[in-house]
Amino acid sequence: GYAPITSPQDLARKLQQMINDPGCYSICLLDGTVIGHMSLRFVQRACVAMEIGYAIQEAYWNQGYGFEAANAIVDKCFSYLHVDMVIASHFEGNIASQKIMEKIGMQYEGCMRKSYRHDLYGAMDLCTYSILKEEWIKK
Repeated sequence: GYAPITSPQDLARKLQQMINDPGCYSICLLDGTVIGHMSLRFVQRACVAMEIGYAIQEAYWNQGYGFEAANAIVDKCFSYLHVDMVIASHFEGNIASQKIMEKIGMQYEGCMRKSYRHDLYGAMDLCTYSILKEEWIKK
C-alpha cells in the first residue's frame, strides 16, 4: 500500500515516521538484516481487539518469515496484551497473505469493497480475517 521511495529524503522521512510509531516493529533475520515491518493497532470492536499488519521485502517472500512474524505477534497479543481478538487484512488477490492468515488459525470475516486507498493502484478491496483468544488457545 505504500508509494515507492524514490529519494533519500523520502527514505529518511519514512524511516523517521516508523521510528516514532510505537506500533511499528522491524522484522529482522537473526543476523540483524531488516527484511520488513509489522504494525500493531487497537481497533474498535465490542471486545478488546488489535489489528496486525505486515510487509516483507519481495526477496524474502515464500520462506516462512511472514508466517513466523504473524504467528509470534498474535501469540504476544493474547499472552501479554490480553486482547480478546486479533484481526488482519489483505488486498483481494494476495493469496500469500491469505494463506498466512489461515495458517495461523484466522477465520475469514469478509471483503470490504474499495475500502483501502493504495498509493499506486487506487481504491482496493480488503479481505479481513480474525482469531479469538479461545480459538488461539485451542490450536
